[in-house]
Amino acid sequence: MMAFALIGIANAVVTGACLVFRITPQTAARHQMLVVKACTALIVGFAIHSVSYLCWRVAFADIGERIAFLLWDSCVTALMCVLAYATLPRSRRAWPARERPATLVGSRSVSRVVSWSLFSLFVIVVEGAAVILFDQAAYERFGAWDAWAIWNLKAKWFVLGGNAWSRVLTDPSFVNAHPDYPLLLPASVARLWMLSGTTSAIVPQAFGCAAAVTTFALLLGVGWALCGPVTGIVAATSVFTIPQFVWLTATQYADIPLSCSYLATLICVAVGVGHNGHRGWLTVGGLVAGAALWTKNEGILFAGSALLAVVIVQSARATFASALISARSILVGLLPFFIVSIGMKLLIPTGNDILSHQSFSTMWTHVTDTSRHVAILSHMWFLARTLPDLIGLLLLLAYVVSSGRVSSLAPAAATGVTLALTSIGYYAIFLITPNDLTWQLTTSGSRLAVQMWPSVILALMLWTVDATVRPTSHESRP
Repeated sequence: MMAFALIGIANAVVTGACLVFRITPQTAARHQMLVVKACTALIVGFAIHSVSYLCWRVAFADIGERIAFLLWDSCVTALMCVLAYATLPRSRRAWPARERPATLVGSRSVSRVVSWSLFSLFVIVVEGAAVILFDQAAYERFGAWDAWAIWNLKAKWFVLGGNAWSRVLTDPSFVNAHPDYPLLLPASVARLWMLSGTTSAIVPQAFGCAAAVTTFALLLGVGWALCGPVTGIVAATSVFTIPQFVWLTATQYADIPLSCSYLATLICVAVGVGHNGHRGWLTVGGLVAGAALWTKNEGILFAGSALLAVVIVQSARATFASALISARSILVGLLPFFIVSIGMKLLIPTGNDILSHQSFSTMWTHVTDTSRHVAILSHMWFLARTLPDLIGLLLLLAYVVSSGRVSSLAPAAATGVTLALTSIGYYAIFLITPNDLTWQLTTSGSRLAVQMWPSVILALMLWTVDATVRPTSHESRP
């Protein structure tokens, strides 16, 4: 019954909202920031309920009754809400007003013309992307290789496998399904399949589209909240500067949910380290970073990079002690998902296909092989020339260059350092991979770029706007 699935979605939303809205301070001044909180809550809620679904499968493998699972799912929501409101203090801290930085539309003479032009472009781009998305999704209902050979295959085993549901994770014959991969996506799809009583392809399709829409809404909301509608529109439409974003959404790749988690994490980190930022944002950033590492293995690298970036930026701006306090706030949210993810990997007999199938001496040989460096750098240059739409990229850069500069670079620096560290990690993985390097670059290089592109847009915007939400006049200062 679809009613059960809708209740399951509502449970995830309520769970995430209870945590996110309780931990972060009130921001009634900017309703667009409520959009950011709602999107973040959606990510956190689905991540938590994907873990609770796996706990159900482990504890009650022989029980397939939907009503019993719905009660379990609802109890998880009730428990998280009680814990949030009984144990977490609510911050009522208002944020001080800050002057809006100079932007391209700073003068009244051009503001209305530019604003309406950008709004028209916004509508055209969104409509065009939606048409392409739905057309491609209808053509590939079951997704591309990763969708039907990895994520949806695991989800069907979880739902239909009965007592043997875990074979897809433990049987060596499923090695091509990568048993060591994190399980947020297949567990979330399986959860909704179990509640709906079907294995319809609409569920994974809707999950991928929801991740893309959430990414779009995050960029629109944070840009609008920090600097106004023009910045929000520019940021949101720029996500389509890389057309492959739409194709990966339609074909149900996990790179889009991962990209969404990356972006939400960096938004929370940017606001948390901004002027008079609240540590609650860092805790929520840790929760979303945990969702990222529970989505794909790349998320582990990203979460570590975000944590290290906050320590570096806070140490440079204030003291090392304050940096450790900020790191602790992130770890509070990150550790539960980290423990679940690492615990799963320790229990899976099949190791990682890159790190566990070669010796250290082999890795070092790859690192010192000059031809591998040349091949990787050449492919990076190829992607830079061919992946983005040139006109869209030039318009984005023109807006950034023409805009004002922030007084505090900490939010932009934290975002930039995170992306730099993550990119270095990706480069290192390409260096040491035991797979054919050309194949590895061809199949994953562009997808890694898509993962990081919305976060790159955020980083560019943070060079031009302050990561501070300004209150309305009726709000009191702390």
